[in-house]
Amino acid sequence: MLKVKMSLLVLIFLLGMLFLRKVAFSQSDDINFTVKSSEEALDLALKYTGFGEMEGFSIENNFDKAELAVINDDKTPFLHDRINGRKIWRVTFKDVKLSLPSHPDEVDEYSRVFKIFLDPGNGQLLKITAPYLGKEIDFLPEPGAERAESELSGSKDVYQDFVEWDNHASFYDALNSYGTLKVKEISASLVKMPAGADKDVVDVWSITFRGISPRHIKGRGGDSVPVYGRNFVRNVYNAKSGKLMHWTSMPRPDPKDTVYLNR
Repeated sequence: MLKVKMSLLVLIFLLGMLFLRKVAFSQSDDINFTVKSSEEALDLALKYTGFGEMEGFSIENNFDKAELAVINDDKTPFLHDRINGRKIWRVTFKDVKLSLPSHPDEVDEYSRVFKIFLDPGNGQLLKITAPYLGKEIDFLPEPGAERAESELSGSKDVYQDFVEWDNHASFYDALNSYGTLKVKEISASLVKMPAGADKDVVDVWSITFRGISPRHIKGRGGDSVPVYGRNFVRNVYNAKSGKLMHWTSMPRPDPKDTVYLNR
């Protein structure tokens, strides 16, 4: 009887060890993953963001975690199906204070949390987000994918695919080229999109700034447009040079989302 109990205890111990090993190394179990470890995910996040070049940023102070997660609420127009419902890498940088050499007199008044989403299969960047963590909400959130796609189709800013990295300008390069620290919330995508007179497909950084100073709208009644209709902008940068190509107010937020204001 004692031997049977001992055998059962040994079996339970071995099964427990096997379970723990599976949990600890689950990121390496999928044979379709090329990004198999948190260290590899961190390296990619640093490459895409360019934060390693930013004054005041360090892995020791700002890296929080890299984890595999299933995302179900992404709204990236045209490409959200490539993100939602999948296991992807999410790398988090905490307490980030942006510093732009092109704006030496500006000081980032926010301590930001950046989340970098990566495709574990090919290492492509899926999205960068830095949500606003404060309580005074005077801007509307990212519109739903269907609404955004309808507006962007009319403007020809149609996201066709994510980008295969090849010595592109980083997110930080683009911000430093033409950006601002006076913004509450930032989101960015590195995508292929038609551009120029011939609509050749080019690699672009599409970066949306929410909670900026309200733009003045020319014409009668322009400034009667609610603040939440004027305090955001989406900049489109050439991802090879990092230089601004154009800016736009589309896609516009959904007025139904005014429930989010000062929540």
